[in-house]
Amino acid sequence: MQRRTFQLAVLAFNHFWIDFYMNFVPPLLYLLGKERGLTLGQQSTLMLVLSMFSATLQPLLGLWADSRGKGWHLAVTGAIISLAMTAVAWVPGLPFMLLAVSLAGMANALYHPLGSVVTTQVAAYNKGSVLSAYITAGSLGYALTPVIAVPIALYYGLVSTAWLAIPGVITSLLLAISSVASVRINPQSTTSAASLLRQQWRQLPLMPLILLNLIVSLRSWIQMAFNSFAVQLMVEKGYRGEIAGLALTWFLFAGTIGTLMAGRWADRWGARRVFWFSMSAAVVFLGLTLVSNGWLLWLNLGLLGAALSASFPLTIVMAQELLPDFAGMASGMMQGLGFGLGSLGLFLTGHQAESSGLIPALTWLLAPALLALLLLFQFNRYSLQTKARQ
Repeated sequence: MQRRTFQLAVLAFNHFWIDFYMNFVPPLLYLLGKERGLTLGQQSTLMLVLSMFSATLQPLLGLWADSRGKGWHLAVTGAIISLAMTAVAWVPGLPFMLLAVSLAGMANALYHPLGSVVTTQVAAYNKGSVLSAYITAGSLGYALTPVIAVPIALYYGLVSTAWLAIPGVITSLLLAISSVASVRINPQSTTSAASLLRQQWRQLPLMPLILLNLIVSLRSWIQMAFNSFAVQLMVEKGYRGEIAGLALTWFLFAGTIGTLMAGRWADRWGARRVFWFSMSAAVVFLGLTLVSNGWLLWLNLGLLGAALSASFPLTIVMAQELLPDFAGMASGMMQGLGFGLGSLGLFLTGHQAESSGLIPALTWLLAPALLALLLLFQFNRYSLQTKARQ
């Protein structure tokens, strides 16, 4: 029991720093433009390359991890992410920056599906709660990046942020020398996951899987839109820039609370019930956020962040239940492919905001939110039918 607790603590602590680094570039884009001369187009290219390598490769590397993944791979990829993401602050020129985020994106594409599978494998019971705690640690690191990195860059210079790689390297080394490094995925398997997938292709629950990926993509669209435009929304609502800047941290921090609570509720009441409740709440708080002001605005923005993030661990658990022999690929779909498809929706919202204004563009997000609810109803129906046949 104590060994398992230590393993889970090491995994969560390392995940905190990895997600800290994966949010390292966005808060520093302004300074990269000011000090390094990156244009807005170059800044968007940097983020696009990071997103494409990180998101689109996750299902494929997750499939590879299903048959060949080992705990020590987390240590190697964690160290690469720590060093590559912070290198953006000091490498010369855009080509080297693109190389750095490409390496970090590829390492992240393996780290996240493998980390989720290793965590659920180490956890003997209450997997929903354990996975939500693991994801919460990462979400907290993601939320704290602007609070830590930006002041250091402002007071000590952009290059000084490279020293922030040290905690991630240390925790990756700790993971490498711990018992987590010896964990293997499917140690008894003699067939590669790709071969097994070809053999079982016709037996896979394709319709529930497609629906779940669509739901995650729609949710990611809304979440990424508020990640990107929360500060601008608060400015349009009349807040000064320095106060508005806290809105993103509040939105992300509230999301960590939602992630943590959702896992516990799922173990008690079932993942599908909690998923339905969280998506319904997201629709309500999305609308209230756009029409409210003052303290109600901050409250609704936080509740929206909590509702959207609450479904994150639930979708991973449900995807792994649909694909028990391909847990890594399932995790990659939920953590990578869904966000990759969601970024296409974010592209539409951004262009709509340029033409019609930010608040009208965000109001249109009620459409994908309601569509996600309809698809969730169908997903639950198909899942119950598939379970009955099994």
